[in-house]
Amino acid sequence: MHHIEKNFPQTDGQYINLDFAYLQDMAAIDASLRRCLTDITLAVEHGLKVKILDLVTKNDDEDGYTIVQEFRKKNPKSYGRVLSYLKANKYSQDLYKKHHNEPAIWVFLEVAPFGDLSQFIEFYASKYPNKTLRTITANMKFAKNIRNAAAHSNPILVNLFTPKEFIARPTQTVVSEAQLMGIDNSLMHDMKIHDLVALFI
Repeated sequence: MHHIEKNFPQTDGQYINLDFAYLQDMAAIDASLRRCLTDITLAVEHGLKVKILDLVTKNDDEDGYTIVQEFRKKNPKSYGRVLSYLKANKYSQDLYKKHHNEPAIWVFLEVAPFGDLSQFIEFYASKYPNKTLRTITANMKFAKNIRNAAAHSNPILVNLFTPKEFIARPTQTVVSEAQLMGIDNSLMHDMKIHDLVALFI
């Protein structure tokens, strides 16, 4: 049950008043939360791809191809990973055959996983900085933590508000947004709460 029992107090190594039903309930709630967060992160990922495609399409200095090759030079490992996903995807064989030598941005982003999408957005933001991209890049790395935990079935409701998750100095922009959401500042010292707020932003 992903060590959910760690949330309960112990005395001399023994859990106090811990009923197995509690663990079952906590595990079920944790699984439901992960499913919900997976849906949210997929929506965020799709939204980020749409936003970047919109920016590139409206950018008169970009043709949709050159930016991908520039990214390839700057981040060859990430580029290679995305192309390997394109090649391995049975539904994208035609796209790979036609575009693997010089993929357009819309082909490249189609299969880019969250980590490589994040790298591309950071690359694009460094070349064409604007307020929206600054907000995205400031929160993406934290949102990615939640995405990875949900996608890999890692427990969310474990170690909350413990020294293992304590952040001495939460990111100020995340704290400010949390205040607007009505979230108490003290909660922002927990890593998962902090990263969840970044995902919502």
